[in-house]
Amino acid sequence: MALHADLRKYLPPGASGPVGVQLRGGATVADLLRALHIPEGETVTVGVNGELAGPETALASKDDVTMFSPMEGG
Repeated sequence: MALHADLRKYLPPGASGPVGVQLRGGATVADLLRALHIPEGETVTVGVNGELAGPETALASKDDVTMFSPMEGG
């Protein structure tokens, strides 16, 4: 799992790159967000195995999860 931009503040202490997270079987993206202590109001774009994922998306062992915060630009 990789967190980008300002979401990196939710990485475990001392982590600087992709990290593994242990979740129970049948866990969802919402469960992962809670495990990382990302507040419910935080806007996060989540990709699982290269596909856009919502909070209800089920996760499996070895899934590649990437999270981004909204970007601004023009």
